[in-house]
Amino acid sequence: MRKKSDTEWLRGQLETVASLGKRVGTIRHETSHEYGPHTALKLAALNHCLEVFLQVARKHVDHYHDFDSAIYVDLFAGCGATRVPQTGDWLAGSPVLAVGGRLPFDKMICIEKDARNAEALEARLSLFQGREWKVLRGDCNEIARGLKASVHSKNPLVFVFVDPVVTGRLQFEAVSLLVIQTNIQVLDS
Repeated sequence: MRKKSDTEWLRGQLETVASLGKRVGTIRHETSHEYGPHTALKLAALNHCLEVFLQVARKHVDHYHDFDSAIYVDLFAGCGATRVPQTGDWLAGSPVLAVGGRLPFDKMICIEKDARNAEALEARLSLFQGREWKVLRGDCNEIARGLKASVHSKNPLVFVFVDPVVTGRLQFEAVSLLVIQTNIQVLDS
């Protein structure tokens, strides 16, 4: 099989972000984030990281049994969809990329402070049958302190995505507690 060129690879990542975005953009379309076209590149990079992480994690969970589950945690989950005002295109948000991937997480925990965004995210994630997810409403700094209780796993491999809209909303103590409590990989955009 011929190796994809960089352009073909990027096009594939962007098509995933856009197709999942189009799918969830029809749900609660009045609730979305609006960012510029550069956001598509960030989401394409995240999608690639999720794919690579899950390929490795599924082997270690399902075959080697080094871990008992693969868990996704999004500290600033948002509403799950971004609209690009310049083009009108819909892009999948980070939790939608995580739930809509080819390989599954055993559990997803999405933290969102804004009630309207949390409701829209729940409606969007409900499109993905057979995937286990939970939206926790509140400040991630407070929720992170007791997150281990929500995981219900003795030895999880955890992917934490940290993308605060407003700089300074994340306290370092919250992330350090997650690191201490679990086997995590932190991706900070």
